[in-house]
Amino acid sequence: MPWDKIDKFLERFTVIKPSKDWAKEEIAKVLKQVFNMEFKPEDIEFRNGTVFVKTSNAVLKNEIFMRKNQILELLKQKFSKHPPFDIRVG
Repeated sequence: MPWDKIDKFLERFTVIKPSKDWAKEEIAKVLKQVFNMEFKPEDIEFRNGTVFVKTSNAVLKNEIFMRKNQILELLKQKFSKHPPFDIRVG
């Protein structure tokens, strides 16, 4: 049947990963939600389950550290299949 071939072809696209830019934008939205301030996606990296946030603001670094569990819980909702497990600020 021709439908079997189409189904097999379409199965390839069910595991397409979202782009890294999408992940950075979603992380920036969560950080904005928590801190009520803008975060630039270019200051955020997401590698190997760890979120890296670049900032020179010492107060913000401490706030991110103190709210780490809250941020990770919100990110877990956005990234249901491969959620981040750590946040590092530098």
